[in-house]
Amino acid sequence: MARSVDYDPEAVIWLLKRAATDRNKKARRHTAYLLCLDVSDERKREEVLPLALPLLSDASSRVRSTTAWLLGITGLVGDVPLVVAAKTLVEETRSNARQAKEFLLRRVIAAHEADGEN
Repeated sequence: MARSVDYDPEAVIWLLKRAATDRNKKARRHTAYLLCLDVSDERKREEVLPLALPLLSDASSRVRSTTAWLLGITGLVGDVPLVVAAKTLVEETRSNARQAKEFLLRRVIAAHEADGEN
């Protein structure tokens, strides 16, 4: 039988934001999960995206790939700058992160084309 757990979403958001600059790569990787929280896209755009984009260039390939996958499946993919997605893909050396960044770049291009941008 599953138990429901009460939690304060603001506390979760605060903790995950702090994790973005933590020395521990597991903590930084979990920052990307802010993209999946049940908060408005506007709030994600203003508060989460600026934390997530630098994680595409993190020292850990797991952090980079997790961030790329999660950015690629969210409603914010159209807010990811095309230059950022392309630059981080070109600079990627690890195959797992490269595959995730290729997925992200394809999704960013599709989102920009759907919006009528070049």
